[in-house]
Amino acid sequence: MKLTPDVVQNASIYTDPEKQRVLMLRNKNIFMIENLGVLNNNNSTIIEAIDFTGNDIRHLGNIPYSPRLKTILIAKNSVRSIQSNLAQNVPNVESIVLINNKIKSLTSLEPLVQAKRLKNLYLMENPVTSHKYYRLWVIWRISSLKILDFKKIKDKERTQSSELFGQHDSPTELANEILKDAISNGPATQEESNETFTLTEEEREELKTQLANATTLAEISKIEQLIKQVS
Repeated sequence: MKLTPDVVQNASIYTDPEKQRVLMLRNKNIFMIENLGVLNNNNSTIIEAIDFTGNDIRHLGNIPYSPRLKTILIAKNSVRSIQSNLAQNVPNVESIVLINNKIKSLTSLEPLVQAKRLKNLYLMENPVTSHKYYRLWVIWRISSLKILDFKKIKDKERTQSSELFGQHDSPTELANEILKDAISNGPATQEESNETFTLTEEEREELKTQLANATTLAEISKIEQLIKQVS
């Protein structure tokens, strides 16, 4: 399903137990985040959380500047990559739920290092969690975190991570090896990722329709890039 301006504007909004206004976009077969800018055009719409749970989104990004946004719920999707400037667009984000996605490498998480107010991060059921240094690395790189995968970060863990990886201005050899991978490869983007994925027949037909109805070069380019990724 395409996340059109109408879908965004007509989505329900509810107040969660933490009294945040949540935009409900779960279980809609969405495979790309787009057109959220229409919310910024409506001064009366204040959104503090977005719920993308249960879609087929491959890339966490393309969120316009949203200083009020504090929570991103995007569990049970197909997220493989995170936009490099995500933190700039959501500078006050405090919680990100990425449970049950397809993030594979520690370096894929580098964009979250710049999320200076991020307190809660949930990554269970992602391949990256099987990495030998997963928990200590995330604690070291994202120092603002208080909770990782529903477990409170202990002072002992912070000490262990510093002993293993050093200080940010003087990392150990092990940390440098991991960081080199991040620098050489860079975080994947929706447009740059070479990884292919499979669309349903319905999604394929929708892409063809979108391409036929595209009215600008930007729209055509975006759809063509997505088609190239399809296996």
